[in-house]
Amino acid sequence: MIEMPGTGEGIAPTRLIVLTSRYPYWPGEWFLDPELAILSHDPRFSIEIAPLIVEGIPRAIPSTLVVHSDFPILVEKANRSISARSKRVFRRFLALCPWIGRADGARSREQRKHYLAVLGQVESIRAILRQMLLNDHRSTILYAYWLSRSAMAAALLKKERPELCLVARTHGGDLYEARSPYGFFPLRRAALRYFDLIAPVSCDGLAWLAQIYPEAKLEVHRLGTPDLKPSAFKPKADTITLLSVSSAILLKRIDRIIDALVLIPPDFPYLIEWTHIGAGPELERLRESARSRLCDRVSFSFTGELPNLEIHRLIAGGEIDIFINSSESEGIPVSIMEAMSGGIPVIAPAVGGIAEIVRDRINGRLLSAACLPAEIAEAICEPLWYRSSEPRIAARATWESGYSAIRNYQLWADVLAEVAAHIGENTRSMNKEASA
Repeated sequence: MIEMPGTGEGIAPTRLIVLTSRYPYWPGEWFLDPELAILSHDPRFSIEIAPLIVEGIPRAIPSTLVVHSDFPILVEKANRSISARSKRVFRRFLALCPWIGRADGARSREQRKHYLAVLGQVESIRAILRQMLLNDHRSTILYAYWLSRSAMAAALLKKERPELCLVARTHGGDLYEARSPYGFFPLRRAALRYFDLIAPVSCDGLAWLAQIYPEAKLEVHRLGTPDLKPSAFKPKADTITLLSVSSAILLKRIDRIIDALVLIPPDFPYLIEWTHIGAGPELERLRESARSRLCDRVSFSFTGELPNLEIHRLIAGGEIDIFINSSESEGIPVSIMEAMSGGIPVIAPAVGGIAEIVRDRINGRLLSAACLPAEIAEAICEPLWYRSSEPRIAARATWESGYSAIRNYQLWADVLAEVAAHIGENTRSMNKEASA
């Protein structure tokens, strides 16, 4: 482990500012909990959280963490000021940062409007981050949890202050251009040069970024989940129990699960209980579709959002036969990691990084990217396989070897410290050369 400024006696720990979407406000980014639980006990870091959205109930977090709950208010205030002076400000902005003038794919009128709106918010976030760091000479890491607007703003600040350390994770919706409503991410090509490290959570994500942005400094660093310590598997004698967890949005293709359950043959010797956890704009439509289309031999429950502890208890309870993911695009879903921590085999399509965790007929069933209802139905109709011990043992072993929160996040803490130490050493060298 590398010692860095902040670990010695009498030296302040490194300031780690985590830029989030809405964490710690429920239900945003709940999968940050285990990571910050580990980082918060690391004496090398003093952790602050800057969310862009402050709505809902804040979750319980370690008392040592500082939350800048006024961050979005300050950003919005700055954004209004910029909008009121937009022409003059953006002329100055583009003069200071000429590389931003490249539209990164913005061609239509709507795309240009989107690009301009992003520029405004990025400039606002940069201004507030600059203010947060004013007259603070501690070693500082800006850690963007998403490769998002906050990350782009941090890159602009890094351009001004190269002594800052800038790292980002990237997952799925913030990674693949096809998932952006406008088909591109403004500023990305120009900004990526300023990151000291970008950490995709999957090899698929790294390959995607490396192909399009070969200049980016990339390493895969996987997420992890706590050990759910599952109970022994105790299946119901006459019922197959299915679980799915995702937002109720079109991208997740939850209707494919309904279509698959319609296809279960009437002579299948088990009843089926399906629970879907997650809220979203499609939830009521999905409920109505399930009510009108599923037969009496299939019972279902759409719970909406549930607290993590309730989901974990369900996964660890030993009664879930199989976990289903039907998404059109993914990184590596945390829900799949959690299911495998509970020793539950997984049915999922070969999209994004899913093939890195689901191995066909070893710890689950890896379907085609199309995720056809017939494929899901066929996999559900193999209880002799997924109720046997081998796939359940393999699922648990997959989690233990690659997705343990303790191991992955302790390694991530060392990576953060190493990157920051390297930046600090380079900065000291440049200062010596400048003063020579």
